[in-house]
Amino acid sequence: MLVVFGVAFGYAVLRSRALPRWVGWSSFGIAALHLAGVPSMFFGFNSSEFYASNGWGAVAMFNGIAAIWLAAVGVATLMKKTSPASTLV
Repeated sequence: MLVVFGVAFGYAVLRSRALPRWVGWSSFGIAALHLAGVPSMFFGFNSSEFYASNGWGAVAMFNGIAAIWLAAVGVATLMKKTSPASTLV
């Protein structure tokens, strides 16, 4: 699900130019990381291993990196400069 969201969001950002280009390209990168973590759902439940559904790799990759990326995109959205003409509407 996160891979689909990442690819769709990246495509929408690059196509609409609503946010900086780095947001779109980094969205594809995050989607690739999530795709690399898919095997962790099928390699057991030993939490000390990287590829485990509750392992440290899956938790760091799916939750940690995605949360940091979403925070960076939120800051980029808030810092986006608007042209003076668009503030008159």
